Amino acid sequence: MLLTSLATLLAFQGSSAAVRLPCTGLPRAIGSCREIARVSLSDSVLSDPTFVQGKRRDCVLAWKAAKLSTPSQETLRERVVIGWCRRHGGNWTQIANLLLPSAMQELRGALIDSTLVVFWGIRDRSDAPLEATSIAYASLEGDTWSPTQTLFRASAPGTFLWWRASAVSDIVSASESRLVFVVPVTGGIHTSGVLVVTGDQAGTWNTHVLPVSGIAYASVAASKGTLAVGLIGAAPGPVPDQNSVSVLVSSERGRKWSLPQLLHRAGSSAPAYEIDLFHDQSGAFGVLWREEAAAKGSWRLRYALMASDGRWSSPRKLLLGDKTISSGTVSVAMNSRALLGILHTQYKYPLEYSHLAVFTRLTSPRVRSLKWSIQRARSQLVRTSSGGLAIISAVRKPHDRRTEETTLYLMTLD
Repeated sequence: MLLTSLATLLAFQGSSAAVRLPCTGLPRAIGSCREIARVSLSDSVLSDPTFVQGKRRDCVLAWKAAKLSTPSQETLRERVVIGWCRRHGGNWTQIANLLLPSAMQELRGALIDSTLVVFWGIRDRSDAPLEATSIAYASLEGDTWSPTQTLFRASAPGTFLWWRASAVSDIVSASESRLVFVVPVTGGIHTSGVLVVTGDQAGTWNTHVLPVSGIAYASVAASKGTLAVGLIGAAPGPVPDQNSVSVLVSSERGRKWSLPQLLHRAGSSAPAYEIDLFHDQSGAFGVLWREEAAAKGSWRLRYALMASDGRWSSPRKLLLGDKTISSGTVSVAMNSRALLGILHTQYKYPLEYSHLAVFTRLTSPRVRSLKWSIQRARSQLVRTSSGGLAIISAVRKPHDRRTEETTLYLMTLD
């Protein structure tokens, strides 16, 4: 159950005051809060925590990167994946470290049975120095990491992977034994397709590219043997358009796909920039995206729902009461009781991070929210393996010019 979290959140509705947290700074009203680990680093930073859920255990990963001696020069030399795992109901224990090249980008993780698999993008081609052009992975069984293997390489000249936090989907369970995620494949200004990656319980990973042009953001969801992929990119038509919303569906485990169905044509007035697919407790799909509003620097959220006959509703505006989503990062998750959670994080110079957590149901205008601000805190909203919602947060606290302490917290709502 959501315990006191939702009831207590009502007391904070409309409040914009910063909340000082029990877990040394996180919101008291969010439900239970537990410290996962505390890491003190010298000449290094710990960044981008990632929550990985499985049927038997959960893991939290982050990467540690070395920096130069002066705080203003965070030139990265190498990166090390460090992490902690726990069996459901157990304690968090640290796992073996994994050394990665400095050219890596953005971690993604998955659990197949009890085996942890970590994916990352690699910038390894001179004609695309700032973008990932291949995907690599390694597996942890017991206390030992496997040798690194290449999963996919964009070999065509001018082609690269849009391997960014907002563009690469989360890894989701497609069935009892299959996992899937999607990545836009880009060639120059326009994309050449969407890479679909599937893995099975034996640890075999397969890739194929859906030939859908002009895609910059992608998301995937799976329910009852059906896969749905949400896309933001170019829509066909006489007017140039690069930020419209479309959906493809496969009822044959990804072997055959429908044609893209256009849900929202952005034009020049309402371009979309982030997309999340989800499904409710009945298995019905929904898609939510963030689009630019007329007022500069402000955003609105829209969604569409898929009916039992496979048709999608017209896009609707998600009513958030008096809450405003401005520029920043947005993560979305829905729990097993169809409660939709939205976490908006905005950076405020020089070190402050402002967080807004909003909880609502698509069928009800009732909105519950909580705001808090904290320095050097990166957070992400996730759906837990038990069907609830949680926020994972990494809070950095400097000790001196060379050393800082990072504490990882997991705030659960179930």
